[in-house]
Amino acid sequence: MAKINFSETEREAISQAIEKAESKTSGEIVPVILNASDHYPGARWRVATSAALLLGLITMLIVPDLSGLYLLVALCLYVFLGHLLATQAQILRYALVQSEIDEEVQQKAYESFMELNLHRTKDRTGILIFVSMLEHRIMVVADSGINDVAPENYWQDVVGVLSARIRSGDLANGLCEAITLCGELLAEKFPITEDDQNELTNTVILEEDL
Repeated sequence: MAKINFSETEREAISQAIEKAESKTSGEIVPVILNASDHYPGARWRVATSAALLLGLITMLIVPDLSGLYLLVALCLYVFLGHLLATQAQILRYALVQSEIDEEVQQKAYESFMELNLHRTKDRTGILIFVSMLEHRIMVVADSGINDVAPENYWQDVVGVLSARIRSGDLANGLCEAITLCGELLAEKFPITEDDQNELTNTVILEEDL
């Protein structure tokens, strides 16, 4: 799977969006972008097995008198080719089960929330904007301080804005808009104080950063 890469200009724009949003609030916003929330070994084996069965059937139809030993060698090769196919996101995605996606994305989002110490902000106002590209999933995970006072469906609105931008191929600006929306709510509910300190990073977190 191709790795997510932001240009220096895009990274700087995202950082500036975070800094601008946090300049009006004591809250903290951290965006995390992953290629995938899991390696999905089960799905990879489903692709490999399906490829081996299909190619094995074709082989037997084309060469009906192929010996068992050669067929076994061919099947092993087809399994290997199937695993190579599963490295392609478009193919692997078709082998994923919905419940599997739900579980892995949620688990990875909450793990990221904890690993990045978003649960340790002074007023419990940390917000994680989490995007997992393979699964086409976005989650906003907000700590109890801000989540308890957020209007109904506010996080879904943030997801909707970001999702629309991603579909148009503009992930960086989508993140900036989502950050701005989160910052507006934080500024309203938790305005900045004189003794405010920046508690967390003001950069986008990618897979290699976790």
